Amino acid sequence: MMLFCYYGNAQDWSNLQLSTGMSTPCQTTEGSYDASMDNFLRVLGSKQSDMYVKLINKNTDIVVREVFIKSGTSFNIRNIPQEEYYVKIAYGKNPQTDENCQFKFEQELGFEQPSHVFNYYNRLATRGLVIPCYELNLRRDEDVEKRYAQSSSSDIGFN
Repeated sequence: MMLFCYYGNAQDWSNLQLSTGMSTPCQTTEGSYDASMDNFLRVLGSKQSDMYVKLINKNTDIVVREVFIKSGTSFNIRNIPQEEYYVKIAYGKNPQTDENCQFKFEQELGFEQPSHVFNYYNRLATRGLVIPCYELNLRRDEDVEKRYAQSSSSDIGFN
């Protein structure tokens, strides 16, 4: 479980060197995993910017996983517990955190909260057990990405 809290206008932002699949070093938990679940959410990264993706439990609004994805790359979030989830995404360059573990990009390009809900509950079908896997394609052209520059982190409650 990971909670981001806002404590005012923090001024001391530290630059981060993150590789695809990493989360911020000040993350207070390991995230929620279910090793018995061979499922995934494949995130196809933006070509124009880096991204920070939060996978959030729909029923509790608790961040269960979060990952940095370098521009032009992709990452599979694996072993997701059976629940329903949504995502919040920050786009930008030069990832940073402050002393309160808030995340931002030094050069913010926008934020997004797609309306899609990812249902990771297994289902029984006539041919056996269906284990859900999803792909989130965020590879868009530059004009589409510019639309997201109109929103801010407070618009979708990113931190």
